[in-house]
Amino acid sequence: NIFSLSISPDGQYCLTGCPAIIDYWRLSDGTLLWTKTAHGGYVNSVDISPDGQYALSGGGNRDNTVKYWRLSDATCLRTMSSGSLDVTSVNFSFDGHYALSGTWALYNSGTIHYWRLSDGVCLISIDAGTYTSSVAFSADGLYCLAGSGSSLAYFRLSDGHSMFSMAGHSAEIKSVDTNGQETGFSYSNTSSAMPFAFTAAPSPFSNELRLTLPNKAVIYSLSGRRIASFEKGVRSINTSLWQTGVYIIKCGTKTKRIVKID
Repeated sequence: NIFSLSISPDGQYCLTGCPAIIDYWRLSDGTLLWTKTAHGGYVNSVDISPDGQYALSGGGNRDNTVKYWRLSDATCLRTMSSGSLDVTSVNFSFDGHYALSGTWALYNSGTIHYWRLSDGVCLISIDAGTYTSSVAFSADGLYCLAGSGSSLAYFRLSDGHSMFSMAGHSAEIKSVDTNGQETGFSYSNTSSAMPFAFTAAPSPFSNELRLTLPNKAVIYSLSGRRIASFEKGVRSINTSLWQTGVYIIKCGTKTKRIVKID
């Protein structure tokens, strides 16, 4: 059984978690690049880093560890213990320097751990109150979204303060995610202001990128190199000469990510 999977940001690779093992695949031809015994129990969650170079895996069934992997050679760089708690979910911060893990134990207790990956230190443990099935960073790395039982909760990572909790789901929440906006969340309204949007035309695999910009925008590579800048309005960009990888479009105070694939 496959319990978890994560696709690399460039869309070319996939990591899967099964009982005890993780598998790393090349998607263009389905080749299994390597397989590794990772945990003593089910691998409940895996996540590939934003730069595609590293991965996290979380073990359950009394394995109770988070492992930090280098994907190029299947090396485990660090093992972090959650004590007596099964790890149900793992997630990288958008800068790749930190990790979140969600856990659960008997009697429906749940904890969120916030890890610094450079040395494996747990910076804070947050009592989520109940079974924590899924966790996700906000884009700025300051907050955590969590599915805890049938509630959606949002925590401040500096001190574990609960910013809000939304109950009312009819069943247990299995997965949560944030959208990559700088504030961690986006919303829509009825304003007549020009939206910040982009599409690839005439298909998602086209080299023509069409931007709708309410303000001046700048495009960066994931490493921070400036690619281009544009004034507000509707723009059409030929991306045929761009390298494969992840790019950031910053427009005013908002950001969006795009992935250039072969």
